Amino acid sequence: MEDSSSGTTTDAARTTLADKLIASGSNAQMVQTEKLSVMSEKQLHDKLENMEKVEGESFDRVGRRLNTMLEAIRVAKSVAKPVQTALAEAVTAFNQATNARKLRQKVAERLKAVSKDAPTTVAVEDTLDAAAPVLAEIRSINSKLNDYGVKIEALTASIKGDGNEAWTEVARKRSGPKQKTGTSAGGTLTTGDSPGESTKQRARVRPAAIMIDVDNQEEFPALAQKIKSGINVGDNITSMRKTKSGGLLLEVRGDQSVVDTVRSEVARVSGDAAHVRLLLQRSLVEIRDIDSWSCKEDISGTIARDAGIPEVSVNVVSLRSTYGGSQTALVLLPMGPANGIITRGRIKISVVSCRVRLAERRRARCFNCCVYDHEAKDCKGIDRRKCCRRCGESGHFAKACEAAPTSAAEFRKKLESEALGYKETQTVVKQDA
Repeated sequence: MEDSSSGTTTDAARTTLADKLIASGSNAQMVQTEKLSVMSEKQLHDKLENMEKVEGESFDRVGRRLNTMLEAIRVAKSVAKPVQTALAEAVTAFNQATNARKLRQKVAERLKAVSKDAPTTVAVEDTLDAAAPVLAEIRSINSKLNDYGVKIEALTASIKGDGNEAWTEVARKRSGPKQKTGTSAGGTLTTGDSPGESTKQRARVRPAAIMIDVDNQEEFPALAQKIKSGINVGDNITSMRKTKSGGLLLEVRGDQSVVDTVRSEVARVSGDAAHVRLLLQRSLVEIRDIDSWSCKEDISGTIARDAGIPEVSVNVVSLRSTYGGSQTALVLLPMGPANGIITRGRIKISVVSCRVRLAERRRARCFNCCVYDHEAKDCKGIDRRKCCRRCGESGHFAKACEAAPTSAAEFRKKLESEALGYKETQTVVKQDA
């Protein structure tokens, strides 16, 4: 015969963190029983609402614990089969409880609709008898969900950190070849997981800058010395250097008020000897779902008030109609306010909550020949500066173009062929070099 005392000692020695958490959770749970027959109708309604609230919180809690459990199992290199089985049972029970809850809610809604049509002279005892099974079911489901929540918490804690459990050692797999990281044609970072799948690069946020243009370069040293000794703006200027064009560039840190203060102080010291202008890094933002009655002034005014910036800093580049009668706008904004609006994802224009995102980078297009993928400084093509950029005909511009879509499509096809020829020429030149 086995010694029962030694068996008890062995079980106690094997007590894990999971067992302790389950025991503490069971002791903390107290089921309150109340007599429904002595409650008034108002008290019953309050009780029902309270239990529905508790039930909803329990469902949310169990759902969060299941997600935590799944994440812990994914991170762990090896998970014991009993843990995986317990998780599967918990998920099954949660789905069953969810379905039961939905069915009960539908029945309750149906009973409520029927009670509206029924005569109002219903005995209080009948109402109490009808509510008793519903409340009993709520208490039962709530108790089961709390039990599952405690067990899931214990299993999660056991997976994450208790070293007493027996884990199966898994042989490491050989690491495969590192996936190459390259750059796509559009300039975005691509990984080797799937061809063409790109990861957006985070734009570098640069500080605001003040440019001081000097007409006479001989006066530059004296002007720089005057600015160095004449302004008092604290430690807000982080960089001071001469540009290739011969101007003086000051980088300023701080909000818009600090930048305006530095600019006014520099303009005061410089006087009429130089022209002072403000440089800001800007982002192109795309705003969708704008109603068809809003104009550019409405959009710029709304964005300026929302971002807390002057309306002159908001440039609505384009506003075009889209399918369904709405409009889409491309807006140029300072990078700081633009990032704030993009993070929220929406902005209210008029009465519509419009979607906001960072506009996709457009292909470079030459202003001289209208061909894509190069700039005018490198252009060796046909001079089309006085031609329409939509159809290629002279005598009008794109904003007043009335050419048929087929003509515009033929012109685009011609530009694409010229762009392809330009790329081939550049490739040959590089190979010869």
